[in-house]
Amino acid sequence: MSIGQNILVATDFSELGQRAVKVAFELAEKLDSKVHLVHVFTVQDVPESPAIASDTLRDAELMAVGKLRSVANQYRETGRLGETKTHNGDAASMILLAVEELSADLLVLGTHGRRGIPRMLLGSTAESVLRQAPCTVVIVKQTP
Repeated sequence: MSIGQNILVATDFSELGQRAVKVAFELAEKLDSKVHLVHVFTVQDVPESPAIASDTLRDAELMAVGKLRSVANQYRETGRLGETKTHNGDAASMILLAVEELSADLLVLGTHGRRGIPRMLLGSTAESVLRQAPCTVVIVKQTP
């Protein structure tokens, strides 16, 4: 399999996430590839009641699916759009799962480039994915 045949881009719908999606589609055009979109959402502080927790999770998933569909629609006419997936959980773990599910051989994701204390406190999804990814990773950095 050649590099870039199946490109996966992870987006959090931020400006940086939008840049990563744009870069992925630019690469897909050059490499004659498909781009698969993934978004990982988390539900913080889910209520203890199973019924309320289920509703909260369902609402979060519906919102994520709707936003991802909107991103996909912006690129549908390129003919490069592959699958779209949403996952709930730890971002790094779920991005790596999507890489496997979609047999991605190129992964594009953004990084905020935090350093020092902010990075220690917030962690780095991009770094974690980069260290564990079974494929080539393209990191889109935040512009100053």
